[in-house]
Amino acid sequence: MIKSVILHPTYFSTSVQLAALVQFEGKVVWEVCDNFQKQTYRNRTFIVTDKGKLLLSIPIQHQGEGRRLTRSVVSDPSERWNELHWKSIVTAYRSSPFFEFYEAELQPLFSKSEVNLLDHCILTSEFLCTALGISHSVMRTLSFQKHYSEVEIADLREIVNAKESVAVHHPPYPQVFDATQPFFEGASALDLLFNLGPKETRTYLEDLDISCLF
Repeated sequence: MIKSVILHPTYFSTSVQLAALVQFEGKVVWEVCDNFQKQTYRNRTFIVTDKGKLLLSIPIQHQGEGRRLTRSVVSDPSERWNELHWKSIVTAYRSSPFFEFYEAELQPLFSKSEVNLLDHCILTSEFLCTALGISHSVMRTLSFQKHYSEVEIADLREIVNAKESVAVHHPPYPQVFDATQPFFEGASALDLLFNLGPKETRTYLEDLDISCLF
């Protein structure tokens, strides 16, 4: 029997990642000792707008071409990404059923344009976990390990890769613009929370079949 799951902290987790947090509640390990890689959900997420999916990407400060630890990566404040992201979220979800219940708590996460990326990803994950009543007191890795025993731990670090689609079927749920836009299943879990509320979101995530990832 799998005892725990290891995940990369990501920027406002996808529903697949949050489903793992729900289904392995209290048995999660954050990977915090890896090298930073581009084109992953470490610094990006998608929301759903009246024009379809919208990528929100945190720009990072460049420090040469060599490898660097994710925990050393800092956002680039020159693009004022925090203001743009918050404005986009408000515009997309202000008419959703549950946005107003989380607006005041969520807004401070966009108060700074320069943040440590790893810390910020953990904060956004904690926001979602708190909203859903998920125990988010998770362990962190002390060193990088490439492989783990499948018997002891489910290694789901690969779902951080934004270039690879995850073969998980997402049952459709109401989205703000579903009258004019097709259902988009790759959105941030914020989309679930704002449209379904905490109780239905948690049920949705508990029922989401992620067994294909193991």
